[in-house]
Amino acid sequence: PSNAGIYEITKIVSIGSDSNSYTYTAYVVDANAVVDFVAEPQVGVTYSGFSIKGTLNNVSGTLYAIAGEEGEVPTLSDFRLYGQSYKITSDFVDAQFEADNDGEYYIYYAVVNPNGALTSEVYSTKISVTEISTAEQFIELATSGGDSSSIYKLTADIDFSGVQWKVGDEFKALLDGQGHTISGITVNDSSDESKGSVFFGLDGGSLMNITFKNVSLTGAKENGLFGTATGGYIGNVKLENFAVEGTERIGGLVGKVKEQSGMDLIIERVSLVNDDDHIITAGTGKYVGGLIGHMQVGGSVNSTYKVNVSISNCYVDSTVICGNSEAGGIVGKWDDGYNGVVAKSLTIDRCVFVGTVSCRSRAGGIIAYQTGSYPITITNCVSFGDIHHANSTDPIQVAEKNASGVFGGYNANAPTTVLNCYAKFAEHNANY
Repeated sequence: PSNAGIYEITKIVSIGSDSNSYTYTAYVVDANAVVDFVAEPQVGVTYSGFSIKGTLNNVSGTLYAIAGEEGEVPTLSDFRLYGQSYKITSDFVDAQFEADNDGEYYIYYAVVNPNGALTSEVYSTKISVTEISTAEQFIELATSGGDSSSIYKLTADIDFSGVQWKVGDEFKALLDGQGHTISGITVNDSSDESKGSVFFGLDGGSLMNITFKNVSLTGAKENGLFGTATGGYIGNVKLENFAVEGTERIGGLVGKVKEQSGMDLIIERVSLVNDDDHIITAGTGKYVGGLIGHMQVGGSVNSTYKVNVSISNCYVDSTVICGNSEAGGIVGKWDDGYNGVVAKSLTIDRCVFVGTVSCRSRAGGIIAYQTGSYPITITNCVSFGDIHHANSTDPIQVAEKNASGVFGGYNANAPTTVLNCYAKFAEHNANY
């Protein structure tokens, strides 16, 4: 091709009676090309600002963005002087930009070609603010999943005692609890996966600065504050007397982390503190963790999506139980069992577990079990909780096969790093 753009070239090769078709993608770059989005981009708020995602007609150039008050459409000089920039190196961009997210604002953005000419229209998106102060408003937000270009702010404590809860769509917006407390939620729904959760799932949304107290969640598979997560942010969240029960993939925060979006999942400054009447349990089932129950590819068996998962500065003081396999104080199981991998890296840093883990097979103070070949890094963690393994009545006093203070079990061939961690006893046959 002589013109700049992205082309698919198909060639049929025949040998005798056999024919095979091969398709190639050709990227033709021209410094003077007209670079633009092929469809309206998706703009959404994030915990640190906003993101712009979309498909381009070329693989070279610069995306500029300005966040501010509504006003005149920015010129190329304005973008260069006042804007933030993102280097385009692919026909799909997932650009992250910083903003305060304190209130309503406008985002103006445009694409510049390699020679510095403005070749797209100047796009604009309004970021709105919605205040939440009643049970009805909060349920509506949880049911709809929110608007990804909206900031939702909790302006009062809300008690859901006696209120019928509704589980809805995956959460895509930003919810800032502003230090307020949600209490008294009770869910008992085993009709389908994730139906026993507060939020059905987390799909790129952000949850921050909020407390959930005296909550009881009962369901089937994939239960937690979020039934599933495909990426997003959870920060400065407190779970107090937060009970979750199900049969498989159960976690205080997330039942199951899965692919489908390719976004990273960031969890930081989260605490789970339960009394003896509130526990995290998979009953006679499997895959349970204080924060995350299970990480596994959840769609196509040959999925190319991979998620970086980061857990930092978290604290768990709770009983975590399963009758079958894989119970961990922070994470239950990281699994890539379906010819795909949900996480291309898992990092756990500065986390503390002081509760109780009990499981028939594979119990760990930080993570119960890790399979696959992708990197896992655990640093600066403390595991001083009790570990019951293989139906033991008393907690174990020395590490056993598949039961240790940090790892219950792991893949010895995976890039595994454990540094500056402390537990009641040494790990079992650790080579990391």
